[in-house]
This record gives sequence, structure tokens and C-alpha cells, in this order.
Amino acid sequence: MKNAIVILDKCGSPDFRNELAAYLRSNLNRLDYPVIKKIKQQDSRKNNLIQVADYISGILARKYQEKQDWFSYYQYIADKQLSVQLIPD
Repeated sequence: MKNAIVILDKCGSPDFRNELAAYLRSNLNRLDYPVIKKIKQQDSRKNNLIQVADYISGILARKYQEKQDWFSYYQYIADKQLSVQLIPD
């Protein structure tokens, strides 16, 4: 990926969204290879792709939090998962 436009869900506090954007920029971009060109924030109710990403991240959260029913959701995406990066609290 190079010069990607990242779209974040506009839910949550503005401080969290700004901290996440700063974290992504500082940990992904290099001077010789800019991964992120721009970070936008949109309401998920107006963007189907954000809704899908939110759904998938919710399924993965259920799995890694070991919720009782995680597999009933995870089975639909298991063969599509390439990798997961857990970000510490």
C-alpha cells in the first residue's frame, strides 16, 4: 500500500479519533515510503464499507475476548483472514 486514504468511523470521542490518526501516521509512514496519504472521518451510517469493517472488527474482538458465541460469527470470515494486529490498550 502506498499513499492510501484511510477512512475512520466518526463514532467515539474526537480525542480518540485524533490519537488513532496520529498513531497510524507515525507508525506506518516512512519518509521514503508514505503509506498513508490522508485520513478522513465519516459517519458509518453513510458508508457501507465502514459498516463492513466495523462488523468484521467486532467479530475479531469477540474472538480475541473469547466471548462464548465468537465462532458462530467467525466461521463466515475465517478463511478470509490474512493477519490481525492487536493494538494495546
